[in-house]
Amino acid sequence: MRTIEEVVKQYNHICWYPSAGSDFRALLFLTDWYYEKHNVPVEEGQVLPDLFIFTDLHGLRNWFEPAEYEIAEGVGHISYSSCEPGTSILHASYKGRYTDIYLKRIEELKSYRFFLDSDYNSERDQEYNSACLLEVEVETKKYGTVNNYSARVLYISVQNEYFAKEFLIPNKICVEYQIIIRYGCGFGGAKAGPTWIIRSYKELGIRYLIANEKYVDSAECEATCKSCPTFEVIYSIDGKQWSGYGRVSWYRLI
Repeated sequence: MRTIEEVVKQYNHICWYPSAGSDFRALLFLTDWYYEKHNVPVEEGQVLPDLFIFTDLHGLRNWFEPAEYEIAEGVGHISYSSCEPGTSILHASYKGRYTDIYLKRIEELKSYRFFLDSDYNSERDQEYNSACLLEVEVETKKYGTVNNYSARVLYISVQNEYFAKEFLIPNKICVEYQIIIRYGCGFGGAKAGPTWIIRSYKELGIRYLIANEKYVDSAECEATCKSCPTFEVIYSIDGKQWSGYGRVSWYRLI
């Protein structure tokens, strides 16, 4: 059984989505074809993510019941016969209006033994520390063209703060792309909002940020992020296309 470190170190362009839950829209929006179709600005030599890391307190199997694996609007809903680790091929029955998704393989990884703040977790201890590597095949017909691509998603049940503090930063893992869309303050086990992530941009190696504008431009951010970098907006979409919680923007570190 492989470790999280062994998997992560195989990839060079990592995207971290804390409090991801059942939201897999990142697989739609952070792709070469989406950037080309919508003229999202890119820098010379910029490479889009080759690994997506999703962390959430509640864990993969608690979010996704075996009979109904929800991959979210914009990418779709996927159902498969079993979610047991080690299954080589999982049949996806979902065929949406625009997108079909095939979850081809789940690899269970060795637990990392992350710290757990029991004040924020009284029911999910069994799932905590579980980690799975998902191999996903996506076919989308959205925006007038047919596109096929694959993605790798590392899904870990862990509190976001401790994942950064105990794994990413000590192991010098560079999170080139950072998503802050549905951060789990309170309900998701977070003691505070996500501005601590922006403050830690140097330690995490953040270069590109995709976030609800409220997290970046809020009074809380202005008050607590005195040491934060300056991010410029390079692209935006209406919040209804992704989060439903306000406008989402792509930012680039200046």
